[in-house]
Amino acid sequence: MVFFPGCALSAYSPDLVKATYSYLKTQHANLGIALGCCGGPSELIGKTDYANQITEQLEQDIKRLGTSEIIVACPYCYKRLSERLTDLKPVSLYKELSEAGTKFPEKGNSTYSIHDPCSARGQPEIQDAVRSLISKSGYTIEEHTHTRENTHCCGMGGMVFLANADVGAAKAKRTIRESQHDLVTYCSTCRDIFSSQGKKCVHLLDLLFHKNPAEQAAKAPNAPEVATKNMKILNQWVRGI
Repeated sequence: MVFFPGCALSAYSPDLVKATYSYLKTQHANLGIALGCCGGPSELIGKTDYANQITEQLEQDIKRLGTSEIIVACPYCYKRLSERLTDLKPVSLYKELSEAGTKFPEKGNSTYSIHDPCSARGQPEIQDAVRSLISKSGYTIEEHTHTRENTHCCGMGGMVFLANADVGAAKAKRTIRESQHDLVTYCSTCRDIFSSQGKKCVHLLDLLFHKNPAEQAAKAPNAPEVATKNMKILNQWVRGI
């Protein structure tokens, strides 16, 4: 098996990727790790041929490791790879963590409003697994009007935020208006979009693995140079495993 965190999570927090991989290794002794992009960002801006080249190269790299199954962290990566790399039997990280049965240490009794990424629509098993993990960590979830199948886009779908920042911000703010508490999501891009609009938002993996999730909820999005540095740090770490 191979753990594939995806580029957004790698850019957000190398420490979370390392912590998640270390935990998964306790469940799967022969687990490997593969970094890179699934091709999703290129697909979203209409560069379909280039996106497919990226996915094909990823498939070759993973199969070169002798892999028959991949554990995928990013909901969009999971959606894309499940449709294109069926022989690698992609499984969602959150479903994998939930089914492992381990109770993560409780860090508090805070209430969070939950945001399901739009790429998780049509994935009730993942949505349920996420909620189970949050509850196991001692937190309460508020289901506002638009969650699960009715969830709103965070404002980055189709790369709208980059093409028209005002439209992207308006999409983000409608979710923020519905949320009476800090947000929790399981997409790094969603987390950064809400954070960029001044909303405290934490990644689910922060709740599970970070010592101070509340500190992370208030963290601003990484500057581009920091995101690039994070991915380089992770690449160097993987080379040393």
